[in-house]
Amino acid sequence: MMEFNYYLEHGAVKREATGKYSLDFEKMPGQIENLAKELLEMEATGDRARAEAWFKKYDVIPPELAEVVG
Repeated sequence: MMEFNYYLEHGAVKREATGKYSLDFEKMPGQIENLAKELLEMEATGDRARAEAWFKKYDVIPPELAEVVG
């Protein structure tokens, strides 16, 4: 869920007007790299506050997705 939300926020995953989700294949490689960098920096520095904030922000099911998977 966290990765999905990260990619959604950064435009690599999009919610279409139909309610379906799609991938932006041009943006995905760069966002995978950015996500890996973010997670590895948190791990390398042991920044607990940063990690907790990241989990709090991204470890949620967006309401529009919850409706679809109900």
